[in-house]
Amino acid sequence: MSTPLERKFQRTKRKVTLLEKMIESKTRELYLQQLELEKNNQFLSRILVSMSGGVVVTDADLRIALANQAAANIAGRLLASLSGQKMQDAFPLKATVSILNQRNFELLPFEQTEDVLELNDGKEFKPVSCSFALVRDDAGQVESVVCLLNDLSEKKSLERKLVQSQKLESVGQLAAGIAHEINTPIQYVRDNTVFIKEEFLNLKRLIESMLESLEDYKRKSLLNDQAETVFSLIEDLDLDYLLQEIPLALDQSFEGAESVARIVRSMKAFSHPGTNEKVHVDVNAALDSTVTVSKNEWKYVADIDLCLDPNLPSLKCFPGDLNQVFLNLIVNAAHAISEATEGGKLGKGRIGITTRFEQGQIMIKIEDSGCGIPDAIKGRIFDPFFTTKQIGKGTGQGLAMVHATIVERHGGVITFESKQGEGTKFKIV
Repeated sequence: MSTPLERKFQRTKRKVTLLEKMIESKTRELYLQQLELEKNNQFLSRILVSMSGGVVVTDADLRIALANQAAANIAGRLLASLSGQKMQDAFPLKATVSILNQRNFELLPFEQTEDVLELNDGKEFKPVSCSFALVRDDAGQVESVVCLLNDLSEKKSLERKLVQSQKLESVGQLAAGIAHEINTPIQYVRDNTVFIKEEFLNLKRLIESMLESLEDYKRKSLLNDQAETVFSLIEDLDLDYLLQEIPLALDQSFEGAESVARIVRSMKAFSHPGTNEKVHVDVNAALDSTVTVSKNEWKYVADIDLCLDPNLPSLKCFPGDLNQVFLNLIVNAAHAISEATEGGKLGKGRIGITTRFEQGQIMIKIEDSGCGIPDAIKGRIFDPFFTTKQIGKGTGQGLAMVHATIVERHGGVITFESKQGEGTKFKIV
């Protein structure tokens, strides 16, 4: 038989065993809860990482407890540096900073609202959209603030480009209207100049015939006094000079009227209204029109050589966009030559424009003898907002627009070759 001490030991042992099982069960339960918590945290982290917009979660004191990489990118900060920062310090939203400082949470925008994020001590401003949500405890007190942010920089840039495009389209429509208005009176001038020249030649023949008759009468001493009067008048009028110079003046007038008419035709062609559908376009005519309307950009610094394939087929494209591509490349070439020749002081450069039909494809080549592109930036020339021009001389949108139009809008290819100090050649296929 067991002694009382042994029985007490057995009871204690059973209790310890039961307690160990309970502890083991609780430990396992806590372990499973920990795994579930970690799983939920990982899931939450994946959600935050996958979100394109910024997410910022604060505690009751508005110190950042959680944020995703998108939010850090918007603020231009390292993600790790955000933890513990005051929301209004890390994300100084112009319209909400004072609200957060005063903790007037009910005044926060709970729907997407446009705001401005002030960065670099107010030296940089980034457009954003933001909305807030309040997390309350059981007593109804705010224990956390959630902010959703989206960077609107690209959207605003596109809006500005759209406005600029609409302005350009309006200017184009205005130019087309002006061209139409100019075309009619200049056609009168041209037609009348042709008429006057033709009829003047008839009058010239009549005058010359009459002069021969007067000379004959004078030799025969017939109508001597009358002939002397006529010859005196001829001398006063300097008839020989008039007969020689008037046709030249008419030729110059005709050339001037024809030049204006050509410019008007080019303006009408270049300011082709925007369209959502592709149409067949004569590429050679489009290039010729663009050369004409851009003449003021290149005429002082360069000569243009056109080598256009007369058998080039028409191209189905967006004509307004294509004209803008040609204009940007020609103007860029003129600017590069101007830089290389010090505005033409060192002589004129050359812009060559060639078209060919090769292997079932239309090839357009625009080359210049300008300053060329440095090797260090060749990989960036098609990037939006990248420019090597002085402030006010360029927006950095020209070649980016060219690339987008040719590659994305028309499914074409644009390449270039350039050597600094020798020039640049762009090729479009």
